[in-house]
Amino acid sequence: MRAILAEAMSRWPGIDLDPAVYTRWRDDHPDHSDDHGDELYLACACAAGVPAALAAFEQHFLTQVDVYLRGVRATPDLIDEVRQELRQRLFSGERPRIADYSGKGSLGAWLRVAAIRVASNLRRAEGTRARLEAHGADATPDDGSPRDLPLDPELALIRGRYKGAFTVAMRDAFAALAERERNLLRLHFLDGVAIDGLAPVFGVHRATAARWLAAARDELSGRVLELLKSRLAVDARELESLARVVRSDLDVSLRTLLA
Repeated sequence: MRAILAEAMSRWPGIDLDPAVYTRWRDDHPDHSDDHGDELYLACACAAGVPAALAAFEQHFLTQVDVYLRGVRATPDLIDEVRQELRQRLFSGERPRIADYSGKGSLGAWLRVAAIRVASNLRRAEGTRARLEAHGADATPDDGSPRDLPLDPELALIRGRYKGAFTVAMRDAFAALAERERNLLRLHFLDGVAIDGLAPVFGVHRATAARWLAAARDELSGRVLELLKSRLAVDARELESLARVVRSDLDVSLRTLLA
């Protein structure tokens, strides 16, 4: 512990933080890696409101927001908005969001994901405002989901009969996924980040990002179906129909769940 503290204090000179506070912080973040102990130290000091820590975070991380958003083609105005929103979210309130940084991975990678999500939320809010101004209260969300598509009558019946069970199974299946899979699905289906944007977020080649995303989607679909199979008394024919509904509705249902 002394070595970890010495390394953290060496990287962030001038940050005066009680070692006991950092020790408790580590205990509250059991998933942390000692490889990122110095960044967990900085996060702890920021949460404690230490001015030197906030200045170091600004200098080393918030100045990189434009780099983090390079894959999502953010305008200079949006970059400034994201940076300000991150300051507000991370360091204010009864429990600052910086407390969500677990130290499991690098602080830069964690902030990159947060920046992309904030940018997506700001874009979505601006799009909704523009539609409401243009069309009034009848404006509907433009989430890219299919509407009024023709549906096999048998599938329509299955969908209606098990809608509630499907929603619960989707929620439970998503919660059971690994953190990387959940982040991949959130960024892609909720925030609209394409493969070329996912690759730099996770520090991998775009082919790897595409493979990971497909695997996460397949894992979610399989988990949903297994939960439905275990919870519902259905025969083989209905189970087959349920599988078709799961596959056809997965993307839209996932967007709805995440939103």
